[in-house]
Amino acid sequence: MAIVMSILMLLSMGMVDFGMFLTGYIRATNCTREAARAAVVRRADAADVCTSDNLTPLYSGYTVAIAPSGYTTANSGEPVTVTINATYEWKVLAPVVNLFTPGSVFPATSPVTVRSTMRLEGQRP
Repeated sequence: MAIVMSILMLLSMGMVDFGMFLTGYIRATNCTREAARAAVVRRADAADVCTSDNLTPLYSGYTVAIAPSGYTTANSGEPVTVTINATYEWKVLAPVVNLFTPGSVFPATSPVTVRSTMRLEGQRP
């Protein structure tokens, strides 16, 4: 019973941890889409659309990059790419797996990169 329960608990907590990772990835994807949409309508605060409330609870750190940097004055139809680079810290899987195996088999953090590209709309008079 003790062996079976420990394995079932590890699997259950691993599923929860992986679910949190996927939730963070979906949140980052939504943020890149919203930031790209704000950039193509030439909002100057497009990088600030992704607030820390959306990403900080799940990621230890993140950066938002918009290319080209002069998207507010670029020509219509040019692509604008928003990239979020974040670091996810495994809460259960890495500590438990590394506790029972020699060395660091499972990395404690995983990098996440999400990118969204849209075309600039025409400037409004």
